[in-house]
Amino acid sequence: MALNAKKATAQQIAEGLALLEKANIRKEKIASGEIKGGMSWADMSDEQKNKRREYSRRRNAKQAIIVQKALAKGITVTDQEVADYMASSTD
Repeated sequence: MALNAKKATAQQIAEGLALLEKANIRKEKIASGEIKGGMSWADMSDEQKNKRREYSRRRNAKQAIIVQKALAKGITVTDQEVADYMASSTD
């Protein structure tokens, strides 16, 4: 979106500068590894969206198969094991 600085109100300019500052802070956080970067869903092409959907479907199918196999073998997870994992996980 282009903005004519001569016709912009002070509020519009301030809002634009605030958005730029927010974007710069986000870029710095991504560069430092503080947060993960990535493309937003709205910015993806149809091909990229379809690829992401297929990846998610495959991942979900794998997880479902692992759960079915574990249950068939009698493998279960206790609440304490979940709590311990969550406490030690960095994700």
